[in-house]
Amino acid sequence: MSDVAAVVVDIDDTLLNSRGRASSRTVEALRACAAKGIGVYVATARTERMVFRDGEIEDGAFLKRRGVYVSGAVARDEDLGVVFEWPLPVDVSSVVARRMVEIDPDMQVILQRHRDFHAFKKPLDEKRLRLWGIGPEDLIPFDEALSRVCSRVVGIEGRVPLSRVNDELMRESPGALGSLVARAGWMQVTAPEATKAAALSALLAKRDIDAARVAAFGDDTTDIGMLSLVGYSFAMGNARDEVKAAARHVTASNDDDGIAVALGDVLGLL
Repeated sequence: MSDVAAVVVDIDDTLLNSRGRASSRTVEALRACAAKGIGVYVATARTERMVFRDGEIEDGAFLKRRGVYVSGAVARDEDLGVVFEWPLPVDVSSVVARRMVEIDPDMQVILQRHRDFHAFKKPLDEKRLRLWGIGPEDLIPFDEALSRVCSRVVGIEGRVPLSRVNDELMRESPGALGSLVARAGWMQVTAPEATKAAALSALLAKRDIDAARVAAFGDDTTDIGMLSLVGYSFAMGNARDEVKAAARHVTASNDDDGIAVALGDVLGLL
C-alpha cells in the first residue's frame, strides 16, 4: 500500500464519464479512501455551485467538502473554515469583458464572483441558469458587475473563434491574464496566479500534507501544473497527449473507471 494522504480529482472528463455521470465504482472507491482518513479533493474549472449538477453523481456530498474551483481562482476547505481567493482586479475584469463584447458582439459574456454573484451579458431563462447552479436571485446587472471584483470572466463562443478572442486579449494585456480556451466552446479569463497547482498547495499546507503524498487525476492542460506538483500523478486514458506526457502514470479512461483502477491496482488503497 502507498503512503497517499490525499486524492485530488478533476471533474469533467475525469470523475465524470462521457455521459456526464460519475460511475458508482469510482464514487465508492473515493468514498473508501475518505473512510480511511485520506483527504479527497476536487479540482475543477467549475464554480462551487456547479459541483454537482442534477444527475451527475449519487451520494456525492463528501466530495463537496474540499476543493479547488474556477481553475484555481478559489480554494475551500469547508471543515477547516478556510477559503482562498485569487480574483481579477476590477480594472482588468472590466476591460476584458468589454473587449470580448467588442471583438464578438454575439458572444455571451459572464462575470462571476464564485458564490457571491453572476452577471450575464445576454439574459438566460431559469432552466439554463440551473445549469450554472444558480437562480434569478443570484444575478446582478452586467453593468454593475463591471465595477466589482470577479473570480473570472467567461465567454461562450459566438461568431468569432475563441482562439482569436484569446489571442487578442493576451496580446493587449501581456502577463496580466491567465486564460483558458476549453474544448466545449467556451473560454475563461482568471488572474495569472490563479492555478490549480497554487490553490491546491495552499489547501494542502493548511493540513500539513506533503504534496509528495498526494495522488491527482486529470485530463486537460489546466491539470498539468497540479499533476507536476504531486507525487502520484495520473492522466486519464482519454486525456490530451500533453497531459499524458506530464503525468507519471496513465490510467484507464473516464468511461472505464480510471480513477478506481488507479486507486486499487496501482496505489493499493482499496
